[in-house]
Amino acid sequence: MWLFSKPFPSTNTDEIIARSDVEFDKDVSSDGKGSVRIVGKGPLTVKLFEVTGLDVDNTRLTYEAKVKTEKLDGKAYLEMWCRFPGKGEFFSRGLQMVATGDTNWMTMETPFFLKKGEKPDLVRLNLVLTGKGTVWIDGIRLLKGPPVSINKKPPVAPGVFFIRENCQDASASTDVSISVTLSPLSA
Repeated sequence: MWLFSKPFPSTNTDEIIARSDVEFDKDVSSDGKGSVRIVGKGPLTVKLFEVTGLDVDNTRLTYEAKVKTEKLDGKAYLEMWCRFPGKGEFFSRGLQMVATGDTNWMTMETPFFLKKGEKPDLVRLNLVLTGKGTVWIDGIRLLKGPPVSINKKPPVAPGVFFIRENCQDASASTDVSISVTLSPLSA
């Protein structure tokens, strides 16, 4: 159950941070009210919104949006950065849900798990394109969900790998832990 939702306007581009490669498209939309169209001439990170004043910790933040692509040579995915006073910025990328080529509207999301006492003073919502093409984004939301115990081991199906990365910033080293569940082979 989601406890908090803040819809962002995607009926114009006035509140969007990026000023180039972005325009309002009244004819293409997931909800009939228009969307934001991004035309990328190459790899591009589009800074959409910055959210401040959130009083959250010990929760799951989820950045969700509907995305449609056309002639996208590369991938499009959501990216969320959280800034913590005195600690820096950390990110979450929705690499498990990417769009490429020509797609119809699809819902994408990327979560950020906050432990108790972790209170971001800024949350930045981006859309990343790794190649040229056109992407529409609509229905952008930042949701607060129930807390998730990060210390518990996730359920893992036989033969499935779970990878968790902790990065302070894009240039920091990455700690990766892999949990593997093995099942005996039947004869």
